[in-house]
Amino acid sequence: MQWLALGRARSLKVVAILGLIGAIGLIVVALWRHSLWIGLISVYVVMNCWVGFQQAQILSRSATSPPASVGNEEYGEVTDPEIRSRVRVRHSAKIAALESLGFQRLTYRLEILPPYSAISAFPLIPVMYTKEVLVFQKPLRLGIANILLTHPSPSSMAVIIGLGVKFYSVFSDGTLLISSSFRSAFAPRPNSRIIKNPHCQTVQETWQAHKQKVAELETQDLTVRGLSSFADYLEIEEIKVGMVAD
Repeated sequence: MQWLALGRARSLKVVAILGLIGAIGLIVVALWRHSLWIGLISVYVVMNCWVGFQQAQILSRSATSPPASVGNEEYGEVTDPEIRSRVRVRHSAKIAALESLGFQRLTYRLEILPPYSAISAFPLIPVMYTKEVLVFQKPLRLGIANILLTHPSPSSMAVIIGLGVKFYSVFSDGTLLISSSFRSAFAPRPNSRIIKNPHCQTVQETWQAHKQKVAELETQDLTVRGLSSFADYLEIEEIKVGMVAD
């Protein structure tokens, strides 16, 4: 009952900190006794405590809006100023490049991977950490925070990730056009309404190619739909479920 008086977030944070202190003690014991097993247990405890600490921060500051499930992943808007600041710092050059092309900041998204993805992706986390803004949630879920930007003409949405930038436009018949400044491993399924432009090297070249393809599709009596909200982005992710590994 004493823990309840602190509140859920504070209680979780206190427990996580105590666990980290205990784990550090185990690491010292593992080094002193040259015990691999104690070392492995220490690493496991540290990972769980770190995830608990991250979760406590999210609970205490309501870091994201309620996530929406798309396939095996969940997406939510980021409202935590600290996470937003980390995203802006990490992707400052790409944000500046897009704003020079007339894009405006819309919101920040958090892509939450399936449960225990922090374990399955553990070998890649050091590399991802240098390119992405990572957020950890329970149970051992890996989250990636990014920024969304929009352009009014042609109506498009841009998503900045570690590898580069993706542009999206949705048409009146449900067709989704995707252009990216990097090579993607995913391709549209046969007979899907997804059109994937060949990738380009720079943000500027990719945007120019995207606009040219939009103009080409408009000559086929297709009308570009407006993209101006996070709900529009979630619809794009729903359509992208129709993509498979190339």
